[in-house]
Amino acid sequence: GRPDSRHRDVPEALHGAGPVDATLFPDAQDPYAQVVFHSWLLLVRGRVRRTGPRGVSLRATGVGDLEAKTERAMVRYLRGEYRKASEGVRDAAKADTLDPAIIEQLGLDLGPGAQGIMRRIYPLVLQRAFEDAAFALDVNIAWDVKNEAVQAVLGDLAELIVRITETTRTAIQELIGEAIDEGWSLDQLAKALVERGAITSRERAKLIAVTETATAYSMGSLLAYAQSGVVESVEWLATIDKQTCPDCRALDGETRALADATFSDGTAHPPHHPRCRCALAPILKKE
Repeated sequence: GRPDSRHRDVPEALHGAGPVDATLFPDAQDPYAQVVFHSWLLLVRGRVRRTGPRGVSLRATGVGDLEAKTERAMVRYLRGEYRKASEGVRDAAKADTLDPAIIEQLGLDLGPGAQGIMRRIYPLVLQRAFEDAAFALDVNIAWDVKNEAVQAVLGDLAELIVRITETTRTAIQELIGEAIDEGWSLDQLAKALVERGAITSRERAKLIAVTETATAYSMGSLLAYAQSGVVESVEWLATIDKQTCPDCRALDGETRALADATFSDGTAHPPHHPRCRCALAPILKKE
């Protein structure tokens, strides 16, 4: 038989929509069943119909994985940075020398480019965290992307994403240093930059997508718990198996009050590291 065709999804947060039930009819089910049942962040395309003063019906014609959408956007971004560096090196060939300080002349992104990509993703992840918290706690937690506290979290996330640009600049700088040490020609370096970008961007983009959406979800959950009025503290939950790192294993089961900034090791929330599988669980106030 066919899978259940109804899936509750996060709507376009930036346009002020509320939760909707997106229905996948038989003509659209087969191509997207895998995505619907194996993804936790979805982007739904379809036809919207007003069903009442505050009601909206969405007939879905396509479903996309929000995490995968982030990954594709980051692949394009990272490859673009390496191509930009390659073009800058070719321009430097006119001087016939390679100055190690050339990294400052390549016009690489210092933050706004990466922030622009994630600015479209973060509100959707935060809204999903709010909706999941409201469902789990069985309370109403108002979601408003313009809320001051929500905007503060979005601002913190925008600052954190700058790490991507710093890591990219460092990787390009290291490749330039390697070229200088080994006496590469500028043409060799330019080609190596394009090749390195093509090779490393895919895996790194996947890592960025997983880590950044997980970070936003944890921060959104903490904010939702605080606004719920019923949560006293949170517990760190680690997936315990052979792959669990010592740090996450040590944190498993530890609790902290919402008013506290961090757990015992100074970590505020999952992910503790890239590809971290940990999560937070709310602990209710005693009646």
